[in-house]
Amino acid sequence: MNPSEMRKHLAEYADGELDPAQRAEIEAHLAQDPASRADVARWQALRQCAHRALVSEPVPRGLEDRVRANLQASRRVRSRRLYRLGLPGLAVAAAVVLALFVWPGSEAAATNVQVSGFASVYRRCAVERRHDTLNVRGDGGCKTLAELQAEAPLAAGLPDIPSHGYRLDGACWCGPPECKECGARVLHAYFRRSDDPNDVVSAFAVDCAITLCTCGGTPCPGCQRGTAEFRDGTDGDVSLVCWKRQKISYVLAGRMPREELTKLAQGEVTPASPQFARTVP
Repeated sequence: MNPSEMRKHLAEYADGELDPAQRAEIEAHLAQDPASRADVARWQALRQCAHRALVSEPVPRGLEDRVRANLQASRRVRSRRLYRLGLPGLAVAAAVVLALFVWPGSEAAATNVQVSGFASVYRRCAVERRHDTLNVRGDGGCKTLAELQAEAPLAAGLPDIPSHGYRLDGACWCGPPECKECGARVLHAYFRRSDDPNDVVSAFAVDCAITLCTCGGTPCPGCQRGTAEFRDGTDGDVSLVCWKRQKISYVLAGRMPREELTKLAQGEVTPASPQFARTVP
């Protein structure tokens, strides 16, 4: 496929609708084209946003009848307009519909996520495999955190871990199963200490409210350790610290005391965080 054809298939790629051969060709193109990677990220974020809104909000009474009546009354006009809009226009239209019909002021409950899920991604992708689907180590060099933040909007609020002697070593879209099940987008970036390659810290950004859990998904006092700003947990030799800012949840994971992880996080977190306290009681 030429570049123009590639871009036409990005939405299908984001939705997982391409066959293996097409997917491999698109992925090779994405590795060389940051703009296309950003387009795919936007498609996936929109799709997940729509999914969360539709499964979490009740449909207002009578809405279905009103929509059907309006569609039948303007079927011919609508068909011509949708054809002119094309696929990107349909995505914008879907976002507008969601904004109109999702109840204002409502906030989805926090998703319970097992501590072991984040720890597993940390061990598998950061320590063992060095999973790097965002091509941090490509092109003969290593991207900076600022470059990753420019390419992946979810990375914008990650702590400035490199200022503590670490370098960005890789990034992927891997997260715990609970995040995938609820349609949340997870960015996983990991950092390796310059003077000790065995010292690795993972930073996760999740586009929904989460609660670190150690009890098979059942909330309990043991899942709520920590201060008013941070929640923490452990899985074997891996410590985790979680906090929330605006609509994004963040998790740090590493083989160090939770207090040390908290210090890494504090540089980017405001001292008072009542929203986090509400979301994760």
